[in-house]
Parts: sequence; C-alpha cells; structure tokens
Amino acid sequence: MLRTDLPDHRRASDAELVAALRERDPLALAEAYHRTIPAAHATARRLLSGSPEVEALLRAVYDTLWSDPPADAALEGWIRARCFELAAEDLRERDAAPASPSLTTLLPELPRSEIRYLDAAERALAELDDTQRRALLLAHDKGVPAAEQGDGAERALTAALLALAGPEPGGEQLDPSSCEDVPLLADWVLGLVPPGKASQVSEAAARPECSALVKALRRGRRRLEGLPPTPDMGQRVLVVVLAGAPAPVPAPAPAATPSPAGASAVGAAGMTSALDDTGDLTPPPSPDGEAGQRRPPGDIYAELAELDDEPRDQPLVLSDDEDDDQVAARAASATSDDADDPYDPPRRSVGGRVVIWLLGTLFMLAGIAAGLYLGLTLLR
Repeated sequence: MLRTDLPDHRRASDAELVAALRERDPLALAEAYHRTIPAAHATARRLLSGSPEVEALLRAVYDTLWSDPPADAALEGWIRARCFELAAEDLRERDAAPASPSLTTLLPELPRSEIRYLDAAERALAELDDTQRRALLLAHDKGVPAAEQGDGAERALTAALLALAGPEPGGEQLDPSSCEDVPLLADWVLGLVPPGKASQVSEAAARPECSALVKALRRGRRRLEGLPPTPDMGQRVLVVVLAGAPAPVPAPAPAATPSPAGASAVGAAGMTSALDDTGDLTPPPSPDGEAGQRRPPGDIYAELAELDDEPRDQPLVLSDDEDDDQVAARAASATSDDADDPYDPPRRSVGGRVVIWLLGTLFMLAGIAAGLYLGLTLLR
C-alpha cells in the first residue's frame, strides 16, 4: 500500500524546518536544500573556481546542516556564512586566490585573482562605491546582515542591489524611500532575517508600495548569483550526506591468470559464471569440481587458423585427444553410413516434364491469339 502520510515541509517556516532537521527527517533536509541551494551555490562559485571543489564544499555544508542544524539563526544566512567559512579555510590551506576578484576585499591575505576578463556581475560590482560594494559582499557572500554591519549599511545594501538590478524596461522609477518604514527589507531578500522577524517583514513586503521594490531587489540578487546548480549535483550531495560517508572508490580488479595451452573447454551445459569476492568474473567450474581457467586468446586464434587450413570435404576435428587413425576410421564410417542409407530423394519423371511444357506452350499461344484479336478489333 502506498504511503501518503509522509510529512510535507514545503509550506513550513524556517523554524519548523529546522525543528524537523533536529528530528532527523530526511524530507526536511531535501526541503532545506531546495530553499538554500541558490545562495549556497552562488557563494561557492564566487569563492572556488572548480566544479569538483564547489560540489565538495556543498557536501560539507549540508553535512553540517544535517548533523548540527542552527538554533535561532536564519537558515539561508547560516548557509552563506558556513560556505564562506569553509571555502576561505580551503583557500588559505592551498594559498589560492578566490574565483571572483571582488572577494579580495574580504580576503586581503590571499593572493589576488588573475583578472583576464570580468563578467557582467563583476563589472556591476566594480561600478559600485566602496560602501555599497562592502555591504553587498558582507551580506551576500559572508552572510552578515546589514543590521549587524553598522549605521548606513542597510541603505547601502539596498542601493547596491538596485544598481545590480538596473531599471526595468517600461517600468517606473523606483523610490526606496516609500518603504523606509519597513526595516530589514534587503536582508530579508537575501534570507538573512531570523525566523522570529522574517514573518513580520514578509507581511510588510506584500504592501503595494513595496512589492515593486522587492521585485527589483530580487532581480539584483539573481544577477549576482547567476545560474543555479544542475539537478544531478543536488542528487549526489543529498545522497552522500544522508548516507553519512562519501562514496567508496572501487579497487581495480586483479588480472586474470591465463591457463596453460591445451586446457579443455567447458561444455555448453556448464556455461555458467559467478562473481568472486573481489568482483572479478570467474570461469565456471570444470566437470571434475575444480575451478576452470580462462583460455589465452592466442590459443583460440591458432585453433581457428588450423581449421581454415583443413579441407572442406573432411569433418572438422575440435578435440586434441584423437589420433589420425581414429579420425580416418570415423570418416570411413560416415561414408559407409551414407552408402547404406535406403533413403533416395524422389525424382521427377520425363512424362511429367512433357506435360508441364505442353501446358506452358498452350497458355502462351492463347495469349498471343487474344492479343491479335484485340489489335484487329481496335484497327477496325
């Protein structure tokens, strides 16, 4: 019977989702991954340049989330902070530069990125003033809310996101001051507001005068984050985290020991095989109970060459145990059996062939006569 009583966390709040994570509900981990993977993947890609490193970082972050969920922190903000912490630690161990040149502001002790070209997001970040750029980097990449950055940081973060979003085609000019009475709006768009305050900001953001501003702030966030991860990466991350250990690397199978020349082949009735403890395909057992051995390819090719050299009117000999006298005796016996065979295929009589020839001639003459009659009729 199909189970329909499984919990559904798609409409749960972050606080309820974290509580389910503490109860070790795997569906809660899947929902938390779905909600936070755009932020985690964007932060990882801005710090690490290789896809294997990005996937390894995501596995480590969500493994920590599964084993030790946050207490009262915002879920997405916790994910951003954890990604930055682990990625920065990895870069320091390798003495490597961050993938995005703008992150050298937060990691001045690391080598500077080799700037070959700047993508659209990096060019937009370069056009911001220092206050706006720092507020955006701290919030988006390090998970530090603007409310904890100091005075003026919230306004700088809002201006930075709007600058990245740009004007909407055909839209009206936005006035951020119309929603100044809504605190933490930019933090809420980046998922940095704690669960206790997030519901209040969500209700205020639904006001008509603030909905257009929220839409623009989200557009600026998407421009910085780029494309989401592929679904197969999410499947691998969740499977490894829930399994509790990385996937083992299979050891190479040992090479098969070739058998000596002249080893007897196994009959068709015994054509079975099995996998041994090492995962190698073993030959079937021989009739005497011992394990068989593989025949070297060279012996097979030599045997086929010998068969090609034998006369085609002689019976093929596949056994090495018969001598020449036994082969000759078997061939003579086959010839004598053919001579004594009383069966004689039926032969067609001469009279039958004559009758068939006459019938064919009559049909041909009838056809010619019919053609002449039709021709003369048309000429009249």
